[in-house]
Amino acid sequence: MKRAGLVLIAGLALAACQGEAPDQPTSGPSAAPSPAAEDDRAQPQAPAPEAPVPETLAGEWRVAGVGGEEVDLPFGITASIDEYRIELSAGCTRTSWRYTYRGGVLATERQPLVTCQRGLYPIEERLIAAIDSADRAARTPSNAVELSGGAGSVTLYSQ
Repeated sequence: MKRAGLVLIAGLALAACQGEAPDQPTSGPSAAPSPAAEDDRAQPQAPAPEAPVPETLAGEWRVAGVGGEEVDLPFGITASIDEYRIELSAGCTRTSWRYTYRGGVLATERQPLVTCQRGLYPIEERLIAAIDSADRAARTPSNAVELSGGAGSVTLYSQ
């Protein structure tokens, strides 16, 4: 009986010693990385592919979004763009810019334009600010044209 008791105590002691110490992490930032993780870190990450740039901005466009937010107004906003000018029409309001564009690089300068005197919706104000600051243009995966710069982006779909 004494021998069975000693074997039981020895077995419990051995089992306790084999448990993992609570202050030793099994995963996380301080755990030893697996060889596969070390291989992943050694490989340089490929740069994200650049969005294709439209050859021209000229055309008739529907303004679909501003800064990633869908335009949801009781009227549509359109952009008519020719070789030198961008003109937005939103109900009775209009805003115009002269612009230069080459190889995805865009520069705009707002031009005076006679328009009605109604107040602007907040999304219209953000739209105007985004075009004021736009300095590049690119095609999106859905074939829209996105104008972007320091004050946000504008998403245009061909009409």
